[in-house]
Amino acid sequence: MVASVTHLVIGEQVLKGIDFFPEKPEIDCAFLGGCILVDLHAFQPVDRRMTHFAGRIEEDGEEAFQKSCSTFLSRLDTLLKSPWDQLPQTNRAFVSGYLCHLAADECWKKLGWQLFQTLGISDWADFPFPGDVSLTAFDFLASKASPDFETACRRLEGIQPMDVFTHVPAELFTRQWEIIQFYVLSGAKPDEHLHMLKLAGMPEEEIQASEKRHKETFNQAVEWYMKCGFVEPFIYESVQHSLQVLTRLWLER
Repeated sequence: MVASVTHLVIGEQVLKGIDFFPEKPEIDCAFLGGCILVDLHAFQPVDRRMTHFAGRIEEDGEEAFQKSCSTFLSRLDTLLKSPWDQLPQTNRAFVSGYLCHLAADECWKKLGWQLFQTLGISDWADFPFPGDVSLTAFDFLASKASPDFETACRRLEGIQPMDVFTHVPAELFTRQWEIIQFYVLSGAKPDEHLHMLKLAGMPEEEIQASEKRHKETFNQAVEWYMKCGFVEPFIYESVQHSLQVLTRLWLER
């Protein structure tokens, strides 16, 4: 999965390309909230297949990045507590952000599949850097690549997760924000990654192990991603894909 800061950067750019809802602070906040709060499984006892409607590339191959958005759209009537055309604009924005998250994840899985082929590996465990370090490094570079990261962070002020879905109660989104907010607003600083783990109640030995991994390999991971040039093309592709699937949500229903 692509991590929360990168989702925020993508969401901020997607906001510039849509005119489905009015330009109001509460609407933008709801949309960006939907973008960053979907990864409940990272810190809470929630099945990832339930929230993301797809599997992992090491388990399902290319299927893992082809059906998440289409499954979400096909099930929307049962996923929403109220019909789409009866939802307030803030709720529609939150649902749209959720779909934007899934679209970015599809692009991330596609990138992962391509990396697997290039590196000759079949599992993220064989990636050159530990998973937690890799995601923090990618998030860090995404925040630096965005000319509007501070604006995106300001738009999250007063975030209120919406009680709109049947498959995820609002309190889980609320708890997710409590856990990730300092990490997100810092732009993915390694120290805030460790603080996030503490807020999530991770065992101390796991936190110490992650700290050790970050101290040993974070700078190398940042340099590797910069050399490979993955970050900005990935963000661009995710924005374009998100705009396509959001058009399906708003104009083809």
